[in-house]
Amino acid sequence: MRKCPRGNKLYPKMHYKGGSYYRVHQNKWQKLGTDYAKAVIALNQTQSAGDQWAKLVDMTYQDFSDLAKNTQEQYRLVKPKILHGFSDFEPHEITAGDVGQFMHLYADTPHFANRMLSVLRRVFAKGLYLGACETNPAKFINRFREPPRTRYLLDTEYAAIYRHANEVTQIVMDLCYLTGQRIGDVLKIRRQDITEAGINIVQQKTGTKLTIQMTDNLDEVINRAKRLRSVPCQWLLHPKGKATPYHYTSIRDSFRRAYTKAGVKDVCLHDLRAKSLTDLKDAGGNATALAGHRTEATTVRYLRSIEIPVVAGPLRIRLE
Repeated sequence: MRKCPRGNKLYPKMHYKGGSYYRVHQNKWQKLGTDYAKAVIALNQTQSAGDQWAKLVDMTYQDFSDLAKNTQEQYRLVKPKILHGFSDFEPHEITAGDVGQFMHLYADTPHFANRMLSVLRRVFAKGLYLGACETNPAKFINRFREPPRTRYLLDTEYAAIYRHANEVTQIVMDLCYLTGQRIGDVLKIRRQDITEAGINIVQQKTGTKLTIQMTDNLDEVINRAKRLRSVPCQWLLHPKGKATPYHYTSIRDSFRRAYTKAGVKDVCLHDLRAKSLTDLKDAGGNATALAGHRTEATTVRYLRSIEIPVVAGPLRIRLE
């Protein structure tokens, strides 16, 4: 986002000149004032009434540029739903009841619904700052309970999906499993991150730095990835003829086609990380260190029970 010499963010159509802020549209300069906070409020008030909700959402999303890329991508996916859901309202007309009814429409997808609620809270907080609304109605709505995922991908299921996957997806599956990292971090591995000692990772979500120790299996997968493209790129994995890494959605869709053909249900790319950490923990390894978590309690959410415990009941009933 553009900034003025004072370091303040300049929103679309907002310019700074000679100590004052202006709204510039069709080469016409409208003075907003010298005080930044008042200028932003004045900018918002110049928008047409029927367009205020969309403008408020857009301005809020401008503030997301400092968030982790993975978070930005998740917030981008919910934006169309939020814009459409309240398109008939002005920001000040939306009540807590309206937000609650909107959330209820997505009760069967609690993760997605809670993500929308997080964005809505920030949109209305921005509205309070700009004077577009008097309360934050999303603040009074409780988040849905998100049941922990317990799905463990069996070795036989992994093998079945692997057989139906293309070569790129096979390599991604192996890298996800052997490194235990999130799919986003795997797709962003650069050639310069790979050394004799291992793969240097800076996790996009947490900023945690770690080195995945090199093994024969990991080295073999890396070499397969390098042989995919005759013209090397800074990224280990990238589409043919492009100097950018694979996008998450393309790998997700390819993985989906593979598990559909394999007849494996209720599975997602994130289950590869859970399988990796679970298998490492069961083998006596340090799953918390591989995950890049600070505490074991965080890692527990990724561990999936493989065996059902067998327990014994009492021997007999005492009748005396």
